[in-house]
Amino acid sequence: MLRFEPIPCPVILGADGVIRVRGSGVVLELVVGALDGGATAEQIAHHCPSLSLAQIHSVISYVLSHRAGVDHYLRQRARGGPASLPPDAMRPQQRSTSSSPRSGEPSLTRRG
Repeated sequence: MLRFEPIPCPVILGADGVIRVRGSGVVLELVVGALDGGATAEQIAHHCPSLSLAQIHSVISYVLSHRAGVDHYLRQRARGGPASLPPDAMRPQQRSTSSSPRSGEPSLTRRG
């Protein structure tokens, strides 16, 4: 029987205020920077061999679900200030309830 178990958060906030990929020394900025630069998960794995492809996909999912909080953290880190997450950073962002795709997005609904 298939067991469903919770997946731990893929990133951890260290005592030094730096967010790293859980189980590695890779900082969140590295993965987000590569992702924002257009790198695929496979390309990130090639440049960060200490991370598994599953870890990278998990971090990407986390970033996409918590983008505002991640961006806040990255701005603070870039300024050299103390990095912290806003109180709601661990809460996933709400998705639009609109049933129609945004302009330029393909529709995923089945047709006739």
